[in-house]
Amino acid sequence: MYPGNRHSGVKTDMGRRVAPPKATGGGGGGFENNVAAYFLSFLLAGRPPLNPDFGVVSRIDFQTRVDGWFLDDMLLTLTSGSRTRQCAFSAKSGQQFTGKRVPREFVEDAWRQYLHDDTEQFVRARDRLGLITRPLPGDLFARLNTLLAKARAQDPRDLPTRLQERGYASQAERSLFASLACPENLRAKYGPTSADTAELAQHLEFLTADFEIEPSTFQQNAVGNCQSSLTSGSPEEAASLWRELVSIASTHRPVSGYVDRVKLVDRLRSKFRLRDYPDHEEDWSRLLAQAKQGVDAVADRIGGRVSLPRKAECEQIDAALAAGRAVALLVPSDKSTIL
Repeated sequence: MYPGNRHSGVKTDMGRRVAPPKATGGGGGGFENNVAAYFLSFLLAGRPPLNPDFGVVSRIDFQTRVDGWFLDDMLLTLTSGSRTRQCAFSAKSGQQFTGKRVPREFVEDAWRQYLHDDTEQFVRARDRLGLITRPLPGDLFARLNTLLAKARAQDPRDLPTRLQERGYASQAERSLFASLACPENLRAKYGPTSADTAELAQHLEFLTADFEIEPSTFQQNAVGNCQSSLTSGSPEEAASLWRELVSIASTHRPVSGYVDRVKLVDRLRSKFRLRDYPDHEEDWSRLLAQAKQGVDAVADRIGGRVSLPRKAECEQIDAALAAGRAVALLVPSDKSTIL
């Protein structure tokens, strides 16, 4: 199977011209913001949003075409133990599937990534390429997942032949697989086979987000993540936290921003009491106030009036503190000199 070409760096002539992030990010697209907020809820809760073997979200980057990712709406960095993988998603609110065919634009972008056409991004041994759309008509989503399950479980050299066997696969599966074939312009350049199509299918992830349906399962799952992340566990506070995640997504998507756990928690902890990330600012303020009160209570004058100068000793202490993190003062009870 074709190994793909390699480059020393990401090129700037990546087929389609790199557009400003606000243009590709759609500004304030409601569907894309909801999808981004959905993943942010998993980042906050520390739960895996995809296959549990892939791990949990540690970072989300937006509008990454300039970095060499053609499916550029959201780039998830997932960690499981010492393993890290990336999943690049395109999120589209419109109906993308025509008949029983995978969208042509997605197929071309996926092949360009897979073949490393003018980019180094995407590691075949670990990474994934995905498309997020609104729910598909009929049983098309089930057929699509059946096809992908077969592709992931089989030797890619066997799948194309087996799909043609009567009774082994549905006509929908055969049509979907045919639509994943490499576009002509890339096929002429790289010469991939049907076995390469099967191998590409092993790296694909398709999600259908029902944000336009009431009640939305996706939103319910995200709000559930929010509720589990709060000390109160309050449904009302969880709904407020969800709205805040949507707001965070709307400000970061159009400007190629990123969010990791530290950044997300810093943004939220002043507004919400997070279960795993308590805000100790008030505790520290009270502790410092008590410490200052204790220091002020220590008598430093003889009879409340006489104060002995200790300029040389104070300078010695200041120098010692500047040179090290800890200083021990040994003061004999029968002498006034600090040793």
